[in-house]
Amino acid sequence: MKRAIIFVFDDITQTPPQIRALIDCDHFGEVVRKRSSLAQEFKAIATNLTAQRFVHLKSAQDRTNLMDELLATGVEQNTIIHCDSAISIVDHPAFVTSIEQAVISGRFLSLDDQLSVVCTSSAIQYKEYLQLKYAQRSTPARIIIDQLNIVIKTKQLVLRIDNFDNFLDYISGELDTRHFNQVSSDLYFITKRSTDKDKIQAEYQFFSLIPEAMQIWFVQPFDFQINDDIASYRMERLKLPDVAVLWIHGAINSNQFGALLNKLALFLASRAETKVDKTDVAATFDSLYLTKVKTRHDQLKQWPLYNKFDKLIAGGTEFDSIDQVYEKYYQALNKVKGSLLKYAKQRKVVGHGDPCFSNILYDKQTGLLRLIDPKGATTEPEIWTDFFYDFAKIFHSILGDYDYINNGIYSVEMNAQCQLEVVIDHRTPALKTEFIDYIHSLGINSQELRVLECSLFLSMLPLHIDMPHKVFALLVRGIEILREAQ
Repeated sequence: MKRAIIFVFDDITQTPPQIRALIDCDHFGEVVRKRSSLAQEFKAIATNLTAQRFVHLKSAQDRTNLMDELLATGVEQNTIIHCDSAISIVDHPAFVTSIEQAVISGRFLSLDDQLSVVCTSSAIQYKEYLQLKYAQRSTPARIIIDQLNIVIKTKQLVLRIDNFDNFLDYISGELDTRHFNQVSSDLYFITKRSTDKDKIQAEYQFFSLIPEAMQIWFVQPFDFQINDDIASYRMERLKLPDVAVLWIHGAINSNQFGALLNKLALFLASRAETKVDKTDVAATFDSLYLTKVKTRHDQLKQWPLYNKFDKLIAGGTEFDSIDQVYEKYYQALNKVKGSLLKYAKQRKVVGHGDPCFSNILYDKQTGLLRLIDPKGATTEPEIWTDFFYDFAKIFHSILGDYDYINNGIYSVEMNAQCQLEVVIDHRTPALKTEFIDYIHSLGINSQELRVLECSLFLSMLPLHIDMPHKVFALLVRGIEILREAQ
């Protein structure tokens, strides 16, 4: 008879102070990476293992109650998996296979010598393990292993992340990439590869083309390689979280946000400028905020789900169709264009091109800030761009909640007025107000810039069609920004 599985996710122990100071999470289960929390990740694994139950322990009393329940119900033919929350899985397929093998064999097994993931074959065995592990004076792992004859897997399947260096590797070690990019890393360097060879070459050459005074803001690429199928370059691996990680975890307070804004302001002010003809400035503006949006809209219309989303937008917003949303945006853009071009004063700048929070590495203790993944350039004229584009990208992270949506921390719901809205639990209205005050201090109309922010949401939709729900959330958020900009 197949043994039932009970998967216990032990999230009782608090994160160490140094880690808590970084991401402001009391427990590891709350930590978000790759669009899900650790607790959600392990619940998905439990589902994959066809576990009968997933139990998320959040207090010592939860653990006591579970033990009493298991002993009372006599689940002797169940495999109980006890998983510490302070781990990252190194090899997912091997992790699942090892647990499946433990279930079949009925062995008392641990996936490492620190008892991070332990498989027990009965409630009695599980009780013996817990009594030793959580004794008044904690029993060392090696003594528990010897006393209970626990078998240890020799292959490393999990990594402890309650160690600060390991946690930094975990939270910052994998860059968010689209389907055409591949990123690998070791302790010291990151290698970025892509079949989009022109893009990789442009990112690599960008650094050497920008003014030397601006290079301090970027992580320097090196070792460019290209062949028939793929191009790559390397860069130093800085053990810093990106700002998106800090932002979605609510780990930036008002003082820290002020310091971050000062650094971003310093970067924006340091961008090299050049005076160009009015027609050149207008052409660049139209290329980014009009032509690109129209091209991406045409691409989106080829998507099989477009018509279905069209009906949802008609039923849940003031717009009759997605086409009407874009038309409303074009009207709004036309209204603000003259004012924004007047502010730009015939200036083009050397911009990063995509300074969203996931492309900004930042140490909130030291103030060290570095930018990664610029738009790229292969010739000197290509480094010059619209004055406002970097601003718009920062807008869409701070005011537009892009990083919450990108990490899956949202829901799309119908409000009391029967309108669709993107609901996010961890909004930071006070920091948003501080940011708007900063923009106004520059003499920039924040409402006008929000129209440019909206363009980013509308133009990115076809880039995310592998995740339809995310596309819908980005579209609804774009509509909300369009409203907020009026």
